[in-house]
Amino acid sequence: MVRSRAIAIGLGALGVLVYVLWLGARDFWYPGEPDLAEICRAMFVSGDWIIPRRNGEMFLNYGPLFFWAGTLSSHLLGGVSEFALRLPNALAAIGLVIATSLVGSRWFGPRAGLWAGLLLLASWEFSWQAIGFRVDVLFALFIGLGIFIYASGAGSDARWAPRVAGFALLGLAVLVKGPLGLLLPGLVLALWHASRREWRALLELAPLALVTIAVALPWYIASAISLGADTVVNEFMGQNFSRFGSGERGHGRPAHYYISRIWFDLSLWALLLPFALWWIFKREVWRDHRVQLALWWFGTFFIFLSLAATKRKLYLLPAYPAAVLLLARWI
Repeated sequence: MVRSRAIAIGLGALGVLVYVLWLGARDFWYPGEPDLAEICRAMFVSGDWIIPRRNGEMFLNYGPLFFWAGTLSSHLLGGVSEFALRLPNALAAIGLVIATSLVGSRWFGPRAGLWAGLLLLASWEFSWQAIGFRVDVLFALFIGLGIFIYASGAGSDARWAPRVAGFALLGLAVLVKGPLGLLLPGLVLALWHASRREWRALLELAPLALVTIAVALPWYIASAISLGADTVVNEFMGQNFSRFGSGERGHGRPAHYYISRIWFDLSLWALLLPFALWWIFKREVWRDHRVQLALWWFGTFFIFLSLAATKRKLYLLPAYPAAVLLLARWI
């Protein structure tokens, strides 16, 4: 355990060197960063923490938590700046690297924990998003922490506390980017339990989902009071469900998009993933319930997001911890 913590601390320090020190070295870059920064600037100036606004117009494409983090950081650091707004994102990336390393150490041993953390830290798309001002790293953090903590309380000696905490963290993911913060991890856990014929645990996912809803619902209610229920519902449906079947809001891509992108976005590690999967099934390592969870995690995200009409390479970030854990187990 001491060795695992030392590895995690070392990875965290490396993350600070790689990510944090350079956050203010460049201006906000298109696409995306200036628009999202303007929302935090407006929140910082107006003091309205309920409705994110851009140029005076409501902006409900994402939940408020990402903007809250940037605005709070700006208050703590004395004003809105590139460094202040990007800092929460970089810290979220470092937090996910540390969590993935600790889980890898606990599941497969310290060497696997080291490799899992290093592979995630050095993944191209993950690193690029970590030093920018974009929403998906924070989303990936809460999904990763939610699944990890839930899994620590699952199994033959199931405990409610970590499972409730895991679903509460998924509520924060919903506040970052909407209902996929519950739907996709919930589907992963449902498939994991069903494949293992853990029917009681499967049924218990329903009341646990109420914890996620309880965390996220107050903001949706406050938004409906401020803007009107019809406005919030229409934007909610359009942003979160219409985009699945239609690319009318942008970023429409073919079904093979992630198959062609992952080799670059996950860096050279993606080239090793087929060998790792072949070894996992040939040696029957897949019988390990933790390996099964990682397989369901990566596979569910990959297939679901490939079926959606709207695709961006950063959408796959929440599945990266599962991919690097599988690679680390093989290595």
